Amino acid sequence: EEKYDEAADMYLKMLEENPQTQFAAMALNNAAVAYEKRKRYDSASKLYERLAKEYPESPFTDNALFRVALNAERFFDFDKAVGAYKTLVRRHKESPRRADALYNLALALENLQQYKSSAREYLRYCDLFPDRDDAPEVCFRAGKVYKKMDDLKKVVSTYENFIRRYQGNKLHGDRVVDAYLQIAKAYGELKNDRKQKE
Repeated sequence: EEKYDEAADMYLKMLEENPQTQFAAMALNNAAVAYEKRKRYDSASKLYERLAKEYPESPFTDNALFRVALNAERFFDFDKAVGAYKTLVRRHKESPRRADALYNLALALENLQQYKSSAREYLRYCDLFPDRDDAPEVCFRAGKVYKKMDDLKKVVSTYENFIRRYQGNKLHGDRVVDAYLQIAKAYGELKNDRKQKE
């Protein structure tokens, strides 16, 4: 009936009356979902955090961590988002949310200007999820992050790896050409005329 506040209250009351119930994690999850439906993101996030802390082995925990991170990002709390994404990636290796969490982790680190960590996580994504459609773009993005750091040697090595990985794939031909261009520009900034010309 879309009475989300009432539903959340009932789930929490049930949990309060019977904290050992086998449905405890589900009750917390459902209450949090109800709060999100009402755009009560802070309340939802607190319940998701509680779920992750009190029921770390629950099948709802990976989703709870993901929602904590997303809600933290809504309020520009990137540090909290990073912590939740890291926990999900580290502890829930079979989670269907793991790939998205790793990408979002890298992006949040980039937003925090923690470029070295961000680039590392983008590259990790490429290694762990090479078959995902967005893997080439994520790999390419790592080079852009190294460019923001002005780490030109890493720019070169990242794009060389990109070329090795994708040069045989016609779908990514434009990106391979772009990778060569970025390498040439980096060599130009490094004053290595021979390599730039090559």
